[in-house]
Order: sequence, then C-alpha cells, then structure tokens
Amino acid sequence: MITNRHHFVALDSLRGICALAVVLFHFRTEGIVSNLSFVQNSWMFVDFFFVLSGFVISAAYAERFARGGVTIGRFMGLRLGRIYPLHIAILFLMIVLEALLLTFDFSQVSLRQPFSGNRTLAALGTNLGLLNAFGLHSALTWNGPSWSIAAEMWMYLLFAIVFSQCGRWAWWVMMALGAGALIWLAIASPDALNATFALGFVRCAYGFSIGTGAFWLMSRRIGFGGSLAEGLTAGLTIAFVTLVANGLVTLIAPLVFALPVLAFARGEGRLSQLLCVRPLAWLGAISYSTYMVHSFVQARIGDVVKLFGYDLGLALRARSSNPDFPSEILSGAAWKLDLLTLGMVVIVICVGSLTYLWIEKPCRAWSRSLLAQSDNGTSDKVSARSIVQ
Repeated sequence: MITNRHHFVALDSLRGICALAVVLFHFRTEGIVSNLSFVQNSWMFVDFFFVLSGFVISAAYAERFARGGVTIGRFMGLRLGRIYPLHIAILFLMIVLEALLLTFDFSQVSLRQPFSGNRTLAALGTNLGLLNAFGLHSALTWNGPSWSIAAEMWMYLLFAIVFSQCGRWAWWVMMALGAGALIWLAIASPDALNATFALGFVRCAYGFSIGTGAFWLMSRRIGFGGSLAEGLTAGLTIAFVTLVANGLVTLIAPLVFALPVLAFARGEGRLSQLLCVRPLAWLGAISYSTYMVHSFVQARIGDVVKLFGYDLGLALRARSSNPDFPSEILSGAAWKLDLLTLGMVVIVICVGSLTYLWIEKPCRAWSRSLLAQSDNGTSDKVSARSIVQ
C-alpha cells in the first residue's frame, strides 16, 4: 500500500522486523537463538536501513529539491528533529550512569573508572556532534548503535546538496557516489561491509545510494511486485543473511536488500497485506526508538545478571575482544538464555514504545511546528521516515 504521502506501510513494518533482528544480534548469549546463523549475521540489516532510507527520502524529497520546494536548511531541520532528541536523551541517561559510578560504589556491577574506556568526555563530544562514524576513535563509543545515525545524518546533508545543486544529473551523481563508496569499502575496510566507527559513513553512503537508485527505477516503472516477487525477494534476503557471514561477498548485501524494497514498496502482494496489520505497523513506527534504546537496555540486563546471576543460574564470562560488543557473553542453560532473550526483546519493545510516545513523536511534531512558524505558516506536505537505526 502506497499512500499519497509517500508512506510505505509494508516497508515500515519490514524496518521494524529488521530492527529486532539487529537487537537480537547484539544480545550475545550461549543460547540457541543467539547462535542461529541468521541472528549472528543480522548486523547486515543496518544496511537494509540505509537502503530503505535512501529509497524513502528520495520518494519524499528528490522532486521537491529539483523544483525548489524545500530548502536544505528546512530539510536538515526536519531530519534533526526526527533523530537528535532521542539520541541526546540516551546520551543523557548514560552520562547520569557515569556520574553515579563516580559518586557511589558499584564495584559489584563495574570495575571500570567513570568516564573512561569507550565513554570518555572526548568521545562524548564527537557523539554530540554526530561525528562517531568517521574513525575519530578506535572503537564504538557511548551508545554504540548511534554510529549509524551519525552517518545517516551526514548522508542526508550530502543528498540535499546533490539534489538541490545538480539538477537532472543528481541521480547519476548519487549512483557515482555509491560506486565510489563500494570501491572504497572493498579496498580500505578490513571487514568489507562490516564497518562501523571507522568507515561508517562510507558504508552508509553505499547503501543509501543503492536505495536512491532503487527509487529512480521505480519512478520510471522499472520494478516488480505481487505475492510471488515479495516471497522470492524475502526468501533471497533470509537466505543471503543466513549463509553469508563475512568477506567481500557481504558487499553485495545492499543490492540484495534493494530487491525486497522494490517488491514491497508496491504493496500488491499478500505478504504486504500481512505486514500492514497493526502490531507489525507499530513495530515499524517504533523501530528507530527500539534501535536506539536496545544497547542501553541490554547493558542493564547484564548488570542484573552480575548482581543476581548466581541465583538465576546465569553468568557473564569473558570472550574475545571485539569493538562491536562488550567483552562478555551470557552463559547458562540454553532454555534460560533463550527465555531471557525473549524477555529482553519484550522489554526493548516496551521501552522503545515509551520513548517513541514521550520523546521521539512529540519532538518531531515540535520541530515541524517550529520550522512551520519560521516559514510563515507553511507546513511540510510530505512525511519521510528516517530509517535507523
């Protein structure tokens, strides 16, 4: 179903499902769920977000920039109003925790010195400036998943500049940028597509440009839809993520993800109808919130295990150092870990729902109202959803 506001309901729901896959990926346990190949490789769904973002932003704004219907300043103001408030709220909570660590004895939970490790004041500055995807640090810092939000915000600016300045060449400029980003990743990224704090912006530019190209194809009636296309592209996506773990072949992922985006954007098949049911549509609506809060929630679950793990039959054990994860993994009986994983997902959805209703949604409305007042009462006629991550 495609509305006259360029709102793709089935794609929204897919975004919500993919956000939960990323949530599962980051919750490292020795249980059955965590060790499924699909879950272990679900880091790639961040690139689904980038592709979908390029597609939806192009649908909402490409033509408007071309005819001068929106300014770069207004566009970036709307994007900041969508992304930044929740980003700041999570950072504030983490700063409060560091202050508590500085004030009280939490040695049972953490032996780390406050404002150290990946939570230094210098790293706080780069996170506030959305610069944490440009290799300024040697690991993910503060709210780790926010690297993708930072990369996407700067990609928004690049998109706005290209489509407001390049006229009919804008589409080709975006495709050239995507090709250049792909080559850059293939040459410079040691883990191919799995680049975060160092080459995160390049990774985002690649996926976002693929999404832009996908919308260009759809706008020229080059594409496919219907139940068969939806089923095949969904199956291909699941198979790819399940079977491909690492290496240069991961660079194909954004191209693979563009296929279901094109198929489900038409909303003509039975899977699209299923994705439009209210619970799945809600997962899509809160997907940015769930993505932003999940690392914080998972860390607090880890704290509970440290305090009460002996009684629960659970423990945290050391694992190999990986900048994408904490240096610990949950261990215990598989059924307990899988039950804990299910509970974690429920908590993340609940917390994400609250932050969506209390922070994300009202702040987005406030920013639109503020921009409308600055434009002498004009309003934004197209709602473009930011995809995150």
